[in-house]
Amino acid sequence: MDEVGLKPVPKVSVIIPNYNHDRFLAKRIQSIVDQTFQDFEIIYLDDASTDGSNAAIAPFFVLFYPHY
Repeated sequence: MDEVGLKPVPKVSVIIPNYNHDRFLAKRIQSIVDQTFQDFEIIYLDDASTDGSNAAIAPFFVLFYPHY
């Protein structure tokens, strides 16, 4: 933690762009989470998908942000 109590900036940012690819999202995110290197953040960009993509990432959101 730094002097203001925030988490340090991760060394790696993984950007996941998406548009209507819900069937691939769980595998895509799980492959990132399963890496031995853990100092990363995931930035998920969705372009108004209509196929349930946001529901597909919900379990991972709860995993990383359990207080939500």
